[in-house]
Amino acid sequence: MKSFTGFKYQQSVLKTVDEPPVKKKFNWDRFSFLCVLALMFVYIGYRIYNKVTFIKVHGQVILDKMAVNFTDDIRLEEICVVEGDKITGGDTLFVYTFEDQAHVENQMKSITNNINSGSDNTKWYDREILNIKRQIAVKKSEQKGVGMRLAGKKMERKAQEKQILLGVDVAYKLPPIDSDIIRFETDHEAYGREIKILRNHLYLLRKQQKALAALDKEKVRTKVTQSLAYRNSVYYYASPVSGEIGQINNSPNEVCYKAKDVMVIHQLDNLKIKAYFHQSLYQEIRLGEEVEIAFPDGTIGRGVINNFYVSTYELPAEFQKRYEPVERKIVVDILPLNIDEAARWIGYYKMAVTVVKKKTNRYDF
Repeated sequence: MKSFTGFKYQQSVLKTVDEPPVKKKFNWDRFSFLCVLALMFVYIGYRIYNKVTFIKVHGQVILDKMAVNFTDDIRLEEICVVEGDKITGGDTLFVYTFEDQAHVENQMKSITNNINSGSDNTKWYDREILNIKRQIAVKKSEQKGVGMRLAGKKMERKAQEKQILLGVDVAYKLPPIDSDIIRFETDHEAYGREIKILRNHLYLLRKQQKALAALDKEKVRTKVTQSLAYRNSVYYYASPVSGEIGQINNSPNEVCYKAKDVMVIHQLDNLKIKAYFHQSLYQEIRLGEEVEIAFPDGTIGRGVINNFYVSTYELPAEFQKRYEPVERKIVVDILPLNIDEAARWIGYYKMAVTVVKKKTNRYDF
C-alpha cells in the first residue's frame, strides 16, 4: 500500500512577535494607606509613652503685687517712673496733692461730729454726773422722810409730857419715844453726811469734765489747723517694697479717685507657678525636682518644685470642667530655675501653663 503523498509539508511561515515589557505603576493608594497607618501607630505609641512616662498638670504663673491706692481723692502732680522700671524700697514713685474740696469737707465733717457728739470720756462723765445727781435726790428724799418722822415723834413727846403733868398718864411711856427720837436724829445726820460726800464727788466730776472738755477743744483746734494746712501740701509717695512697676492707670495732672489703683508694683522675689496635682499623684511630688513648663506661646521653661501644701484646694474655674463637681487638688509651688527663667516668666503673669514632670514609677498609671 502506497503512502499518501498528496500534501507537501512546508515550514510554517507564521511568526510570533514579542510584546514590549509593560512598566508597573506605583500604587500610591497603598503607599498613602501604609503611611497613615504608620503615623497612627506612631501617634498612639507616642501618647502611650507620654502617659506612662510623664505627668502633665495645669499651672498658673503667680506674681505677688501691691496696688497703690488712697482712701481720698488725690491729684497726681508728677509721675517719676514708667511701666517696667525696676525699683527698690524707698524710691519716689509720684508726687501728689489731696483734692481740696472733698478732703477738707471730710475732715471738717469728722471734726464737727466729734464736737457735737463729744468724746467717749466726756460721755462717761455725763453718765456719772447724772448718776450722782440721782443718788443725791434719793438721799434727800430719804432724809426728808426721816425728818418728818422725827418731827412727829417730838410732837408726840410734848403731848405725852402734858398728859403726865396733868396726871392723866404715867412717865414710863417717855423712854421709848426718846429712843425713837435719838434713832431718827442719827439717821437724819447720816443722810446729811452722805449727801455732803456725794456733792463733793459731784464737784470733782464737774471739774474734771471741764478740764477734759478743754483738752478736747484743743485737739479739735489742732485738727482744724492741720486740715486747713493740708490743702496746699505736696506729698511724695515712696515705695514700701522693691519690685517692678506694672500698670500705671493715671497720667500727670489727673485726678485719681479714692479706692482706685494709681499703679501696681510687681514683687519679683515672689514669682512662682502654682501647679495643681491630682490627689492620687501625692507620692510623685518630690521637693527639689526639676520640671518643664510649657507656656501658651509654645516655649518651654524649667523650674524646681519648692513647696507643696498639705491641705487640698479647689481647682480654679479656668481649669474646672463645667457642669461637674468642683475638684480639690494638691497645690505645688514651682520656682524659676535661675534668674533668666524668672525674667521670662514675668511676661506670662496670670496665664495658664502646663507643668510636665517625669514619673518616678513608670508603671504607676
